[in-house]
Amino acid sequence: MPLLIRCGETCWTSLSMEWCAAIRVVADGNALVMSCSSIVYCASSARSMWEGGVEGSEVQFSLGVQVPASPGRYETDPGFRGIPFRLLFASIWPTLSEMAIDAIIPFKPKNPKTRLSCVMEQAEREAFAQAMLSDVLGAVRAAGCAPTLISTSPFEHPAARVVEDPAGLDDSLNRVLAQAQGPVLIIMADLPLATPEAVRRMVETDAQMAIAPGLGGGTNAIFVKEPSRYHVNYYGASFCKHMAIAAEAGLTCEVTDSFRLHTDVDEKEDLVEVLIHGRDSAACRCLESLGFALSIERGRVGVERRAHKETL
Repeated sequence: MPLLIRCGETCWTSLSMEWCAAIRVVADGNALVMSCSSIVYCASSARSMWEGGVEGSEVQFSLGVQVPASPGRYETDPGFRGIPFRLLFASIWPTLSEMAIDAIIPFKPKNPKTRLSCVMEQAEREAFAQAMLSDVLGAVRAAGCAPTLISTSPFEHPAARVVEDPAGLDDSLNRVLAQAQGPVLIIMADLPLATPEAVRRMVETDAQMAIAPGLGGGTNAIFVKEPSRYHVNYYGASFCKHMAIAAEAGLTCEVTDSFRLHTDVDEKEDLVEVLIHGRDSAACRCLESLGFALSIERGRVGVERRAHKETL
């Protein structure tokens, strides 16, 4: 997957569970998007230079190997001197969807989804939450995004970087937005029906940002091209608040009308949508393993848990 690299910064890409490769831009005034094999195009922050006719200009890179120092931290291997590279700008200008967009996914691994306590024990809710998370991760990665989990407690996942932050949802996300160097997608972890197409539709908006509303006035996903100009305010009728924040910031905003992103799972009634529309999802397989199935009674569709002979 391409990496967005800014001058003076080091970007990381995992080569294995133990080693990472760091590619550092040493030229001045450029931002580049590069793949593992070659430089493919100039990134957005260098657009003015690009349009000014720098095609064919050389920039120098050095490749250094880093080793884990402690969980979440890396240090340079003192025995490795680095390998210099000289690369040429290509004449291809990327679309936003071709860049690796940061996807921030808040996640609560311990005792999540308490409104499902009437039908699931804590361990079952934790397993179900992780299944839904896997579905969301699959969608954002297939859409070309680079996922980072903001976890309220210690947690690891092989498909995403994890940052532990026990602060509240708004504080955690607003800190990310304030520090972000490029476009950011915020997407909730309880959207098991999410698809790459739905995510891609959000990040390819022509507006300066896009919002996918959730059930009951909530907000399930936010994409913003200039995150430092925006802040979030979740809980309550957050969709209305987020639209107002966009207007106050002078940002054009598209409302993403997507059933796939609209359907979040909080209540027992929401399980029906997973069993009907998420047949290939990890969340559906988890529910079926727990004994959940569709139930039709008096013309209404619900779910039953066969293990308990109980209609919900």
